[in-house]
Amino acid sequence: MGVEIKIPKIVIVCNSGMATSQLLKNQIEQLFDLIEIQDILSLKNFENYEKYYDFAITTVDLNQKQAIKVNPILTDLDKQNLLSQISNTQSVFNFEQEFINKIINGVEKYATISNKEKLREEIKNIVISSREKGKSYKATLRELLNEDTIYLNQEATNWEEAIRVSANPLKDLGYVKDSYIQAMIENVRKLGPYIVIAPKVAMPHARPEDGVNKVSMTLTTFKEEIYFSGKDQHKVKILISLAPKDNQTHIKALACLTKMLSKKENIDKILNSKDKDEVLEVINKYSR
Repeated sequence: MGVEIKIPKIVIVCNSGMATSQLLKNQIEQLFDLIEIQDILSLKNFENYEKYYDFAITTVDLNQKQAIKVNPILTDLDKQNLLSQISNTQSVFNFEQEFINKIINGVEKYATISNKEKLREEIKNIVISSREKGKSYKATLRELLNEDTIYLNQEATNWEEAIRVSANPLKDLGYVKDSYIQAMIENVRKLGPYIVIAPKVAMPHARPEDGVNKVSMTLTTFKEEIYFSGKDQHKVKILISLAPKDNQTHIKALACLTKMLSKKENIDKILNSKDKDEVLEVINKYSR
């Protein structure tokens, strides 16, 4: 139709380029019909990044014209801001259908098609089948947060101790090494309270190479607020310790966790839960 179609190229930038950035990736993919997330970068890697991109969506301050700063769990204001800035560069169309049309047009140049609709359906099935085969195993939220990895009403005198209280069960289960827990603590020392991803909720994490044996997660509530800084927004009562084994296996669980934490009533219910079954009731609603 003579319309140039432009797919915005996006990079996501967070302090470590792991859990927080995956949270953002899941939310952005749900927000936009057509977008290319080109790379997920740590702040350090972004400083030397040379590829072209249209926007950098970030949870940290970047001195870049194309940077859009957001919260780890997108607020309504964040979503409106992203939509207004990025949607202007988009022309919405069905990418998969466009791809199939190109294949059919190529076939027509060299062969006679007796039934174009049947051919279209056959190509579509092949595309979908190839896409499904390419999917790797991704743990569900219910697999990671279960009776063995939920701990209620714990105590800690400071944020370092709180991270250890939350993550030590993973070490006891053999899922992480002590070096991983230490790396989680060092990340906060170096980068500040970036792990506070929602009101009253923090997600300590580090890199897989810091000592992860198996993708895993704990959810721990505390009797008293844990201070990750002197600011009110950095008071936390729920720690979700994440141990990613790679860049993919934990993505599905994070997507479900994002939806769960986006509703204040879920956070309140977890904090007021008297036993693990009540917490699991909330988790089961968002596990798929």
